[in-house]
Amino acid sequence: MSCDQLELSPAVQQALGDQDVFSRVMALGGEVFRDVRGRKTIRVQLAGQPYFIKQHFGVGWGEIFKNLLAFKVPVVSAITEKQAIEKLGEIGIATTPLAGFGSRGCNPASRQSFLITKDLGDILSLETLADQWLLSPPEPSFKRHLLLEVASLAARLHDSGLNHRDFYICHICLDLPQLKQGNIHLYLIDLHRVGIRE
Repeated sequence: MSCDQLELSPAVQQALGDQDVFSRVMALGGEVFRDVRGRKTIRVQLAGQPYFIKQHFGVGWGEIFKNLLAFKVPVVSAITEKQAIEKLGEIGIATTPLAGFGSRGCNPASRQSFLITKDLGDILSLETLADQWLLSPPEPSFKRHLLLEVASLAARLHDSGLNHRDFYICHICLDLPQLKQGNIHLYLIDLHRVGIRE
């Protein structure tokens, strides 16, 4: 089995063409949302559509051993997030739709990979929403409804053998167009460290 993988939605494939797509994605620049050692998250436009790309440049043996010594499974590529997106789809939890994945190299310390997801559009994290409550408290009925939806999301997540490992309200987002129609629709994001178990 090859260590190199490439999966793209038809729209992304058409936007990127056929020539060395992996290198093109890894060289893309855009609005930077996160830039840490070995990993960068950018927002780009492809054929007029907004996407997020997470580029993994290799973590190095030092990071791998540091995680293993702390009894943590090291995250060495974007495959963790790809699998989490697919699993969340199976259990009915909304997240960022997958538009592409690529991985190159067998060595876990130097493996490069990327994940492309569609931009969710007009969303608001629950952390930002809660900050607004200091000045403009919500109706108690809305707050109760939201708490029940978050609890339901957490129960489905954990009952299905998943743990987010970064499960804070900043990673749960409200769909604002749905909210304007009186519906609470939540997205779970930033799945970089999700654990999938029996």
